[in-house]
Amino acid sequence: DDEQIVTHCDFGKVQVIQTLRLYRNPSTRVKDMVLISYAIKNNDVVSHNVGVRLMLDTKLGSNDGAPFRIGSRSVTSELRLKGEALFDYWQTFDDLVSPNVIAQGIFRLPDEQVFPPDNLYLVNWGKVADYLWNFPYYEGRSFIREGEFENDTALAMYWEPQVISVDGSREVKTLYGLGGLSLQSGQL
Repeated sequence: DDEQIVTHCDFGKVQVIQTLRLYRNPSTRVKDMVLISYAIKNNDVVSHNVGVRLMLDTKLGSNDGAPFRIGSRSVTSELRLKGEALFDYWQTFDDLVSPNVIAQGIFRLPDEQVFPPDNLYLVNWGKVADYLWNFPYYEGRSFIREGEFENDTALAMYWEPQVISVDGSREVKTLYGLGGLSLQSGQL
């Protein structure tokens, strides 16, 4: 409805509302991004410690092992970033040398209350998918899932647990979509 999908979920007396809304990309000026937000409300009579982990599978085109770029750094094996090491955005490509598909995430857009997560993991999809919160992480490990033969990339954003008091709330947001747009004239 109204260019967004809203999902409500209750974990006991803690309510989580996920909203996925089409968003005009600051780079392309087209609504080719999604603003992903989680609004958490504590409706309980006691405080709760609540964190958010968002995992995105980064399959682009036919490449299930899409490499990443953070700033000027190419990332082709597992990496964790936090604090000052997090740039305002990240990118992933179907091919680093000659990309056809580019996806981008934005961590910082104050007008929309988008701020970086506490931690970002660029990892193999299987490790994140197999665990609910923490997973075994080894910097430099291959993007190849155990028991498989091909790269399979994902990223995990962590907003670490914070105490939400009685009737308190917390919201986290990020943006994900196309990393570029090329227009060419053609014959009809």
